[in-house]
Amino acid sequence: MSGTLNATAASGGKSVSALETTEKISHSDLVLGVFNGGVQNTTVKALVAAGMPSNLVFTDHLDQSIKASLDKAGLPNVIAQANDISDTVKTRALQADNSKQAASISEQNAAQSAAQSLNAANQAIDKVNKASITVSGVVDAQKDAANGIAALSADKHLMLSGVSVMGISPDGHLLLSIDLPTQDPHVAGVLWNNGQYVMISAG
Repeated sequence: MSGTLNATAASGGKSVSALETTEKISHSDLVLGVFNGGVQNTTVKALVAAGMPSNLVFTDHLDQSIKASLDKAGLPNVIAQANDISDTVKTRALQADNSKQAASISEQNAAQSAAQSLNAANQAIDKVNKASITVSGVVDAQKDAANGIAALSADKHLMLSGVSVMGISPDGHLLLSIDLPTQDPHVAGVLWNNGQYVMISAG
């Protein structure tokens, strides 16, 4: 109790200083004291409020103010949007992972397909080579054979028994290109070249 204590008796017959002290008080209880220069009654609530700093902030008020500010700023919507974005990112990441796996499978399939194609190409080349060898053997076997085939020289002339045919004379004889000996072979009837003329050996 504020103010000056004295021994004046209260209405109950006790002095103010002799009254009991209680711990149970309400904000609406009256307090007797000297306020604003005079003996007056005031409430506990007013007394407590007067003793508080002007910049004091109560926790409940602070929580309410923060919540109001966040609601006003649309924070719940921002949080919801952030959650949506997070879900979208997770979905995109899952799709990317699935795409990566699909690409890996496609790459493996492509590699297998390429290997199979290469193997098939090698087999085809092998078959062609074997066929070429077979055809070459058949052709070689037919060269200079009866009812067979005749070869061509490097200058595209027909070859008969190793002799190049130059053409056919007007009277139907074959014109042949042959190498003649440059000395008399001493074999009757054999042609030879003395450097200027074609000679017939007398034997």
